[in-house]
Amino acid sequence: MKVKILWLVGLLVVLVVVVGCGNSDSGDGDSEAREGDSSGEVNQTPTSEPSLTPPGTDTAVAGDGAPTASVSAAVTSDVPLVPTATLPYDPWRYAGDWGLNLRFEITGGGPFGEVDTWVYSGQATIRVTEDGNATGSGRIYTSPLDERCLVETFDSEGYGFTVTGSLAYDGERLWLEIELVPDDYFVIENYVVTCPDYTEARQISENYLWPMLGQIEKLEYRFWMDDSQHEIEFNEDLTARTNRVFRGAINGHLLLTR
Repeated sequence: MKVKILWLVGLLVVLVVVVGCGNSDSGDGDSEAREGDSSGEVNQTPTSEPSLTPPGTDTAVAGDGAPTASVSAAVTSDVPLVPTATLPYDPWRYAGDWGLNLRFEITGGGPFGEVDTWVYSGQATIRVTEDGNATGSGRIYTSPLDERCLVETFDSEGYGFTVTGSLAYDGERLWLEIELVPDDYFVIENYVVTCPDYTEARQISENYLWPMLGQIEKLEYRFWMDDSQHEIEFNEDLTARTNRVFRGAINGHLLLTR
């Protein structure tokens, strides 16, 4: 009986030793594995970071090695889309103030046919701008002439008009084209005529000057600017030209000065 008990006790001791050794081996393996994790180096391939530089853009490397994006500034051209037209003449040569002298002499007619000569004379100032436009204004006065009759006028302030026009180049010559625009096309001219054979003075009231010039198309003129005189002179038969609406003859003279 004692022998069996001793045999069982010995078997238990052997089992305890065997189990203890197994646990010891397992613990050493885990320890070695942990030591391997802490002391060993793991080789891994680094993951590349995405580039912030757009495709096709050159980069420059700064001193610290960091890539720097290159920025290109937009360039604008100063050349106009539509080229400026070149004038065939120097506009500054003609720009400025000009004087216009006018004289119209009517014989054998006028507001009152018994008076020998009717003279209309006046002046205007015309300003020509660097872009070729012409504007101005003036006045014209009447002074009847007769050897035997006395003619008095009641229009001492004269007859006003404006001037409009422009420089015009026809491919060969430069012209100043102007038009006389009456302040009042239908203005009434008033005179008193006293002659030796009259029993009393005669009062004359006529709308004459501007309609007469309009009938013979002498409200518009062209001055050749290369001509040193800038002068226009003409003669017209009023009776024939106006189909007897106006009688007599007219001599006109216009001078553009500076």
